[in-house]
Amino acid sequence: MTNPCARRGPDTRLSALGMDRFASNKIPADALAPAREDRIARLERALVLAAYIVVSHGEIYAPYVDRLEKELEDARKADPSARAHAILERYFKPAPLPALPAPRR
Repeated sequence: MTNPCARRGPDTRLSALGMDRFASNKIPADALAPAREDRIARLERALVLAAYIVVSHGEIYAPYVDRLEKELEDARKADPSARAHAILERYFKPAPLPALPAPRR
């Protein structure tokens, strides 16, 4: 019987173990969006729970609230699509930001 993990190249080893889906290191961009939204929702729930614990059991647990607030802020910043949409929304308000010079006539 041959060893399925024998050195025959990375793709053949993975397929021998029935793990073909891990052969490619590329992750599609749309696969990350649900994970990011799920992470933000979990952080929001954890923040509410931490706030409840601080109110119920004392300020000794306040660092948890601080840390979760920072992580939530970082998770929201990590979404480049949302940041791009926010920039465009700010730019195309009734009084747009003067990022581009007025056209010359």
